[in-house]
Amino acid sequence: MTLPPLAPATTPYFTSVLARVREAHPDFPLEPAILQSLLLCLIANGAEEPTRGVPQPCKHLILRTHADDVGLVLNLTTLILTTIFGFPTNKYKAKAEGPTPARRGLDVPGAPEHPADILRRIFIREKHTRHGSSADARHRARRSASGQHARRSSTLPATSPTDSGFFPPSVPASFSPSGMSSSLPSPLPTPTHSREGTADSQTDATSVASARRPPASPVSTLRMRPHAPRMQTEPIAVRRSVDAASFIEHARTQSQYTIGSLPCAVVAAGLEHVEVPAQRLLLRALQYRRVPLEAPMSGSLPDTSSDGALELPADFIMVYVCPLDPCERPAILETLLDRFAMSADIAVALPVRQAYTAFRSSVNTPLSASFNSLSPRMQMSALHPLDTPPVSPSPRLRPLPLGSTPQLNMSSATPVITPDELAHLRQLVRPVPPVLPPPSDDAEPAEAYTFVHQSLELYLADLFAAARHHPLLDGGLLTLRAHRDAAALVRAHRVLAGGSLGAELVCAVAAAPAAPSTRASESAADDDSDEARTEDAHAWGAADDAWLGAELRAGRRKASSVRSVEVRVEGPEHSAPPTPTPTPQADGRRRDTPGVPHAAFASRESFAPTGSFLSPLPLAPEVWDASEVDVGRVFPRVVSHRLRVRTGPDDEILGSIMHPAVREVPAQGEAVKAQPERKTVKQIVVGILADV
Repeated sequence: MTLPPLAPATTPYFTSVLARVREAHPDFPLEPAILQSLLLCLIANGAEEPTRGVPQPCKHLILRTHADDVGLVLNLTTLILTTIFGFPTNKYKAKAEGPTPARRGLDVPGAPEHPADILRRIFIREKHTRHGSSADARHRARRSASGQHARRSSTLPATSPTDSGFFPPSVPASFSPSGMSSSLPSPLPTPTHSREGTADSQTDATSVASARRPPASPVSTLRMRPHAPRMQTEPIAVRRSVDAASFIEHARTQSQYTIGSLPCAVVAAGLEHVEVPAQRLLLRALQYRRVPLEAPMSGSLPDTSSDGALELPADFIMVYVCPLDPCERPAILETLLDRFAMSADIAVALPVRQAYTAFRSSVNTPLSASFNSLSPRMQMSALHPLDTPPVSPSPRLRPLPLGSTPQLNMSSATPVITPDELAHLRQLVRPVPPVLPPPSDDAEPAEAYTFVHQSLELYLADLFAAARHHPLLDGGLLTLRAHRDAAALVRAHRVLAGGSLGAELVCAVAAAPAAPSTRASESAADDDSDEARTEDAHAWGAADDAWLGAELRAGRRKASSVRSVEVRVEGPEHSAPPTPTPTPQADGRRRDTPGVPHAAFASRESFAPTGSFLSPLPLAPEVWDASEVDVGRVFPRVVSHRLRVRTGPDDEILGSIMHPAVREVPAQGEAVKAQPERKTVKQIVVGILADV
């Protein structure tokens, strides 16, 4: 039994989403804060219309948590994107580099990893060889180059994609371009050596045992040598059915990373440990929505506008998980940081930790496993043919049965939040157009629009100005993009978790019968409008209006001054019905009187020659008004990761007036002045919300 989804733009809607998730997956480790943040960003993607042919920007997310919980939040986010949304997701985690090889006294002839390779590993799942990851292979190559383990390297060369099982024995060792492991099939099912970030899903225990067997005979020694002729000890029927010549020719025509499409979501951690050139390349990929796949020339960056680049999906989202510093920004490139629309502080509760531990043991999935192939959207038929291992008649070469592969125990292949539901929510987030389009049979009429009043826009601008010029904050990253992201997320919050707080007051005032007025009284009211505003401005201390916000008081004045306008059509014996006045509802919605057409949909063909309607006209779409509550809940999430607390009075904008550039050296025996205690960004933002 599936729970029926409630109507959006109501308070119980998000609660119903949580109930649907728990009903579909009772043992799923669900963190509501992560799910709500993902939904806000995914819904807000439709809040901005594309201009001048440029696609609308994606709303990316930053999740900040305790340093020890980064891996846990990384896996929880991947599980939510894969299971609940059905997104093919790639997970990437970079570790802090240790001391350089030069400091260890090692002479490394090779150059460091190119930024393009890091970019491909962020967006594309990297397959591993039998003896471990590519990083482990480079580490073993460095050890071999330094002269250590020379005796072992004489019989067992450094690991490469060629001698690890990705190529037949007759393939020369020189033909092993970097990154080919992501595009070329493996005649043997490659075992898994899990690493922080990705891992293969199939494991052959027999191959692992044979790989660990020591070279006790000359035959096994010859098999390990890449250039030595291999002795055929198996029957012809058991030999591999891969033609080496055609295999090499096919590999040369393919790109380094041959895949059908890019994932719909990327969950990354450790970007602060990535070099700055790689971060700039990631910034370009997010800006132009293209990921280059061609190998760049030496000393140059790949071209994102070339034909060898893949387009990012329309609903693509990138999630960056980083440690939480309450006073500083995340330690990545500032221009890259500005690409993330909002951030959320995640504190994983104890029940979620216990549920995650039980969930891991039930599905038998390692902590660093990648869930690309486990997504309901990515079926086996949709995978690239090169990703499917060839079927071999030998039991030793066959992959393990499907039951032994780590998989999620899904009750159904359909995600809980379907793409149709996401598309419907994105339509509701759109702002009200200047002119409502006429109804047509081809396009489905919009159900509702989300409206942000001019006073709320001014209130949001005042909040940004107060945060940008606060003496304790460094607000250099509060850019125009941040303001646009905040406006889009306010509408998304109104649709996802919008309540009716304060709307009952506006509804009561609007429903009150207005006194009959003449044209003279109306003109007198227009003349005295400025005086009325002045009197209302001094009513802050009144008993009725002291606790009301500026938006509610403005709505009261607007509701009390609404006039109905009659539109008459000259005819022999009939006239058009009057255009109704929009009536606000208790949940913050406004809709015209049922059964009466909206003025925007009225046309000349709507009336019959005798004055009767040919067919009932569609109702005007609802208009959902955002409130101060939506702005107050969204603003801290938009600016928290863009702000940093200044280190002290000398770090302020005019701090050089009182504090010189050269610090005074304390005299002998004089105590050193303690640094002033810094407030957190959250404390300062809460103060701004209280003051503005």
